[in-house]
Amino acid sequence: MCLADDDAEHTETLRSALRGSSYRVIDARSESGGITPASLAVAVRACAAVPGLAVVALASTWASRPATDGAADLEAALLEISAIAQVVVSAGNRGSVEWPATLETVRSVGAVDEAGDGCGFSASRAAVDLVALGCGASQGAWGTSVAVALAAAQIASTGR
Repeated sequence: MCLADDDAEHTETLRSALRGSSYRVIDARSESGGITPASLAVAVRACAAVPGLAVVALASTWASRPATDGAADLEAALLEISAIAQVVVSAGNRGSVEWPATLETVRSVGAVDEAGDGCGFSASRAAVDLVALGCGASQGAWGTSVAVALAAAQIASTGR
């Protein structure tokens, strides 16, 4: 499994949540330190070199498709990688499915609590392809970025 992420503290949370899973984290930050569609495309393509790659997970989303060349590059990278691995993308933390989770080449992931109820910040269960634990008393305020990592780990271990 390959995770494209941009936040060291967040990556530590993911490492804790994914204890026991085999994964690689690719730093998706741009030269300026933030994440952009272009820098995420570079990270997605770097994931292709991970031995035994079965799943690529992306936590970064935008409310709508950015009007940049990088957006087209990320869409192309996701199409390329989807030929060799499943791609799961956080649906976002703003209540609706966000780009690039809206693309047909990926599976969108929403967040639920321990009881299976949707997290208030996540897109509704009906709007996403998968759900995974992303909020609740034992998790704190993880968000859909952790849910996508947990969903990716499940897919990597079961193949579905």
